[in-house]
Amino acid sequence: MCLVCMSGYSYTLHIFPLQHCWGLFCHGFALLPAEQRKDTMMQHRSSFVFIITLFTIIGSGLWAGNAFAQSGGYLGAGDFPTSTIRFCHTTSTYRTAGVNGANLWSNQTDVNLTTNCSSPQIISRAGNFGNTGWAGLAYICSTSGACNNPTAWNQTYASCQSLLNTFAISGRGYSTEFRVATHEIGHCMSLAH
Repeated sequence: MCLVCMSGYSYTLHIFPLQHCWGLFCHGFALLPAEQRKDTMMQHRSSFVFIITLFTIIGSGLWAGNAFAQSGGYLGAGDFPTSTIRFCHTTSTYRTAGVNGANLWSNQTDVNLTTNCSSPQIISRAGNFGNTGWAGLAYICSTSGACNNPTAWNQTYASCQSLLNTFAISGRGYSTEFRVATHEIGHCMSLAH
């Protein structure tokens, strides 16, 4: 698939099969003189990069968390009681992806995920959970003992496990490992789809 096109400050999304993308530009763009095409491309380059990045993130999020999307979503008003949350990736499999996902959240938000494997609040781990239909799952428990249900999702969180399913992720490369790990850690911080 390819995405086309931007015009001024309004964006129109057209999705075409890849075989139809060659030479296809925005509404007559290919018909402009070469110098004007270059100027137009430079003007819209950053917007185009933003849109592609946005659709990549949305697309990966939909793939990574489709099990919850199919069941109607989850998460409510609950969250951890402080913005400093203890984090640990407990398996060697996908360790780099899990740690880098936590670091991304710490660097880009006001949440501070600190490495603490002696008493973590968020545990990230990989395992072969089989053909479940999900690549990652956030398993949240509240301070009242409720786990993985609307009660837990609407109370103060005690813990969350960010589960990475090797059955679904294996062989897809580091980029997928990182996206799924980052996505599930986001759920552990009360973010829905």
